[in-house]
Amino acid sequence: MFRRVKTSRYLIISFLLTILYGITTPLAFAEEKINTVTATGVAAIQGDNIQGARENAIQDALRQALEQGVETLMEADTTIINDDLLEQIHTHAKGYFTGYNVLKEKQDANGLYRVKVRADVKTSELMSTLVQLGLVKQMMDYPRVMFIPHPGNALSDASKSAEDIFIKIFSEKKFDIVDPTQSKKLHGELAQLFKTGGEETVAAKIGLEHHAEIVYLYTLNTSDTQYDGIMENVPVELRVRAIVTTTAQILAAEVKNITGVGQTPEMACIQGTQAATEKACQSLMTTTVSWWADYTANGLPYTITLKTPPKSMHQIIAFQEAIESIPGVMSLTERSSGGGITEMMVKYKYDSAQLKRNIVKKLYGVNGFEKLDVPVSKGRFMVLSLI
Repeated sequence: MFRRVKTSRYLIISFLLTILYGITTPLAFAEEKINTVTATGVAAIQGDNIQGARENAIQDALRQALEQGVETLMEADTTIINDDLLEQIHTHAKGYFTGYNVLKEKQDANGLYRVKVRADVKTSELMSTLVQLGLVKQMMDYPRVMFIPHPGNALSDASKSAEDIFIKIFSEKKFDIVDPTQSKKLHGELAQLFKTGGEETVAAKIGLEHHAEIVYLYTLNTSDTQYDGIMENVPVELRVRAIVTTTAQILAAEVKNITGVGQTPEMACIQGTQAATEKACQSLMTTTVSWWADYTANGLPYTITLKTPPKSMHQIIAFQEAIESIPGVMSLTERSSGGGITEMMVKYKYDSAQLKRNIVKKLYGVNGFEKLDVPVSKGRFMVLSLI
């Protein structure tokens, strides 16, 4: 059985930031938030055990109050929570209440005991459980990200250590990450590309090719080691740029300087790199989540590429009009068109599978779209072809 509840995107994002890093935002829970709800519970009377039935009815009322507390947190979008997940929430029910009062109770003639309670639900405790159960990932969709070491840096153990930390921390927070082996394959090619174009532009282009919304381009610099008589000390500087792939604009830039300490210069370098990367992750993730909240406020962004034969302007217009007529589509912006390829950005409230189905349904049987196909569909990126 499934239950449909509503979810506030901004409430979840703000609370997530608070949980992850203790960041204070306008909607963050700087102090304990209490939500007062009323609910009715019922239990069967077994024999003459009225007191037992009363206690069971109170527990049932508290369960109902808890579910109301969940629904109160959900305001904007819709998600599905099944009974197994609700049961996990109920397992720790007592921890979600600061107290309750019995407002009304009675024994029915049909052998049931009914209790009405007013309960104070601890909002932050409840939301914390939703986060721990992974419901935040279900209720909001994070951007797909890619980590690229600057081609000016050698692929050293320290660089690999930085990449490992980036991937570990972002993965733990449920970000979708491009396979890191892709950036290694591109290392030599990037060096040549950076010579012919701006670094942000090239990085953004690579990110788009791998269906990423954000690229983190990082540079690692180290200075000469110094021995203090006990351990080796290596100054490490980590520079990271967060680049929005659709605009090639820098979303954030971080510089972290740490002196690594270790028994050998190599160990000191790796220790400093790990510490610098961990610090950079905190700031980068905060900025990225805040940007994503604003960027997706009116729907998730989908990049749609349409491939057409020459002189297909009427088909392109008909295609765009069909998309704009789909319920849930908030906007469509054409980003480029030429050479038989039209790229557009669509803001849509629901998932990619639903968008793809709706596009195909809208154009099925329409003159000029008999060859419509979807050769590529990955996350929020899809390619449709009329060729």
